[in-house]
Amino acid sequence: MKSTDKRDNRITCEVIQDLMPSYVDGLASESTARLIEEHIRDCAECRAMLENMQADGQAAQTPDDRDRKEIDFLRKSRKKGRRAVVLGVLLTLLIAAAAVCAKQFVIGSEYRGEMGCDINVNGKTMDVGVTAADSMHVINGVDFTMQDGVARGTVKAVKPGIYHSSGTFSNTTGEDGVTSFEAVTCDWSSTFSFDEEIREVWIGDRLYWTNGRDISAKVAAVYGAGHDFVGDAPANGASITALGLTEDLGSLYSELETDKEPYIWTIILDEDQAKYKPEYLEKRFAGYAYALIGTVGNLSEVDFRYTEDGKTVVKKFTAEDATEFLGRDIKECRGDAGALSELMEKAGL
Repeated sequence: MKSTDKRDNRITCEVIQDLMPSYVDGLASESTARLIEEHIRDCAECRAMLENMQADGQAAQTPDDRDRKEIDFLRKSRKKGRRAVVLGVLLTLLIAAAAVCAKQFVIGSEYRGEMGCDINVNGKTMDVGVTAADSMHVINGVDFTMQDGVARGTVKAVKPGIYHSSGTFSNTTGEDGVTSFEAVTCDWSSTFSFDEEIREVWIGDRLYWTNGRDISAKVAAVYGAGHDFVGDAPANGASITALGLTEDLGSLYSELETDKEPYIWTIILDEDQAKYKPEYLEKRFAGYAYALIGTVGNLSEVDFRYTEDGKTVVKKFTAEDATEFLGRDIKECRGDAGALSELMEKAGL
């Protein structure tokens, strides 16, 4: 005979009590939660156990005052730590920016650009004024060293600003196509005194003054391109470039005779020169030839070969011709920029 008691079909208290931890933690499925809730409505024992478990769970999740203070302290410490890191980064960036600004606008760095220089030498003393040729820099100092009468200056420049204002200069392009800069008012000027007589003044990589004579940019370039052996083809090319032969005479190429002395450099012009007067060509060829003979150590003769109305013409210029033209040994130009300047000025270069 079957029992008619409804409790016989219900889940036992032991099973309900085993499921209660999942119910309290919110992990029970909907069907399981519904069974537990139906059971505790009729079972005072299980209902009491569930209420105790829920109360214990809330107590475990609620910190006491000591725990709260510790948590608050940790939160505040974390905020302070983050704030300190942010401030440290900002301070580092500020210091770096200040250093960059000081370098660019106050301290300066080495400058190798084009400059206008005003130099006056009197024995062991010289007055120097320097102006940067570009508007993005202002000269704020030159440091000189002296050795064997040669003063060499290293230039510093900054960006224009409230601490340093730009000087002014004029630029002039000569017949040779070379632009020279002359300071009107200088970015920077000073007076220097040394323990020995001043023979040469170099600023940066360029010679500006020697033995009482200012050295132009073109003379400095030709002097710097001077070399000892005419057989050095790349060096020959540098000399041609410094003199501006191609710009003046058109495309050209060279032939060298270096097997025995006299060493001869023949310059062959591609373009017919009939449009020029013979007197003009003679003067231009002579000036270029003398400058080359004077700055290439073992060069004895320069010949120009060209066509004139379809006819081949050769003009020869020797070291003896050059010496007679200058009035002293042409080879002095190899070691004396002043002599070269005198030669090039006399030749109209």
